[in-house]
Amino acid sequence: MAHDDRRYGNYDSRANRIAGGILIIIVSLLCFLSLVNALGGVGRMISSFLIGVFGYASFAYSIVGTFIGVMVTFGKRVTLPLNKTLKYLSLFYIALLALHVWFSKDYFLTTSSYGAYLKALYNGESAAGLLYGIVAWLFMKVLTPAYSIVALILLFAVLSIFTVCACESFALPHEINQNQSE
Repeated sequence: MAHDDRRYGNYDSRANRIAGGILIIIVSLLCFLSLVNALGGVGRMISSFLIGVFGYASFAYSIVGTFIGVMVTFGKRVTLPLNKTLKYLSLFYIALLALHVWFSKDYFLTTSSYGAYLKALYNGESAAGLLYGIVAWLFMKVLTPAYSIVALILLFAVLSIFTVCACESFALPHEINQNQSE
């Protein structure tokens, strides 16, 4: 039977949350230590895999993973509304894709096929690795590398304006009514 004390919440749920948060912290820290070559031969293998798949963004992912683990452990929640969270994440991913296109354009120009491009990304160094290479290759194939970068920067700029601008003129009518009623 689970310990059930209404004053402190469900004990099993809290214990699972703490255990899950600590697990996220441990995995994130091991990834980060591997990326900075602090774990020897095994760390180099893990680092090679992480940089091949996620590129140099894996440094940011491991740091963010540590913060998420701390938040889960202490039961903190993100208080930013979901739509703003999605806009900020979109800005991050578009910026990362633009960096990836910029730094992987040489792989695109020197390889003859999609598979060779992805293999070159995994074996080489890139901003976002193999995962972003899947999308970046399509951008570069359709628009060429130079126009891909321009299109992604313009998309980033437009999304930045809609995300950061606090003007009510960009708000939807139901959002304006909601803000006035508060």
